[in-house]
Amino acid sequence: MDPVQRRPAREAGPHGGHGAADARAGGFVWVYTEPGADPAEPFVPDALSRDDVAVYRYEETWQTHWTRAMENMFDAPHVPIVHRNTIGRGLRAPAERGDVMNVEVEPREHGFRTTWSTAGGQSAAFLDWLRPNGMTLHLASEPRLYRQHLWCVPVDVRQTRMMLVSVRGFGRYDPLFAVVDRFNRRILAEDRRVIEGSDPAEVPDPVHEASVASDRATLTFRRWYLRTQKREPEGARKRRLEVAG
Repeated sequence: MDPVQRRPAREAGPHGGHGAADARAGGFVWVYTEPGADPAEPFVPDALSRDDVAVYRYEETWQTHWTRAMENMFDAPHVPIVHRNTIGRGLRAPAERGDVMNVEVEPREHGFRTTWSTAGGQSAAFLDWLRPNGMTLHLASEPRLYRQHLWCVPVDVRQTRMMLVSVRGFGRYDPLFAVVDRFNRRILAEDRRVIEGSDPAEVPDPVHEASVASDRATLTFRRWYLRTQKREPEGARKRRLEVAG
């Protein structure tokens, strides 16, 4: 893995601004915007440091709070509905006949890993949450490695920059596989239409919405956010009761 280059926060300049701490690894600059933050070593997915894979990068900005965009990535049950004509086509029949999707969440050092299954069996794909605002979707393993990485980077309270990095271990020098990479933009567009219409834009406390067992991954994320990141107007951290997931 590439060595991590860290740079601490700089003192205030002549105009009062502070330089943010940052770390550089995996082809990204990881910025720590909290004043006085010490740049810890970021969790960098191993595929981002390889030089034997094809890498596709894409960015776009959504009109939503970053938590809505992030939560959507964990929501496996929405796939046969929102993506019914693309990546969710294979799940349409089970959904229409009323199959139950079972979602499991396993705590990990970087956040959690979520898996899902239906009556047809366990999905070969699984997803890692990279706390606080990233994810890796593992679609295929070696020798045809295929992973989707995505970070939901807050611009402000109503805008989020979606940073997609697709990594595949096949078709590295075949330009025809660029079609596969561009297909990812269509998937994002399907999600975007739904997420930008969510109200409120920021994820609410789980007690304010009806949830079911298959929401386990999204509820885990919400509880973490409301417990550790959500702030009162004066800047104090909120103390929330845990909601059973």
